[in-house]
Amino acid sequence: MKSMSRNKSIIFLFSLFALLSISASYKKPSQMAKLMKKMLEYIKEEKVRIEKSEPLTAFPKYFKKLSTVKVTKTKDIPAEHQHYSEKFLHDLNVYYTSSNPEQRKSNFNLLVQSCISCHEQECPGPIVVIKKNFME
Repeated sequence: MKSMSRNKSIIFLFSLFALLSISASYKKPSQMAKLMKKMLEYIKEEKVRIEKSEPLTAFPKYFKKLSTVKVTKTKDIPAEHQHYSEKFLHDLNVYYTSSNPEQRKSNFNLLVQSCISCHEQECPGPIVVIKKNFME
C-alpha cells in the first residue's frame, strides 16, 4: 500500500516538474524580439508590394524604437547596436525616397543588407530567413 502511494507521489512530482519546465520555456518575448518579428513582416510585405508594383506602405514609425527597445534579461545590447540601428533607419529613409521601381528594388536590398549586417554581429540565427527577401 505504501509502495503504491509512494509511486503516485513520485508520478505527481514528476508531472509537476515537467509542467513547470514547460511553462518556464514559454517566457514572454522581449520587446526586441517583438520588434524583430514586426520588421521581418514588414520586409516580406514590402517585397510583395514591390513585386506587384504597389505603392509603399505607411512609414513604420515604430522602427524608430530600434535603438531603445529592451532585449531579454540574460543579454546586453552591444555598443555597436546603436550604429546598426542608425544605419537601418537611414536605409529605411532612403528606401522611402526611392523615385522609380529599379531604385526602389536596390534601396530595398540595401535595407535587407542592413538587417543582415546587424545580425552578423549580434544574433546570427535569423540571417537565413532575412536573406530570402533580397530582390533580384
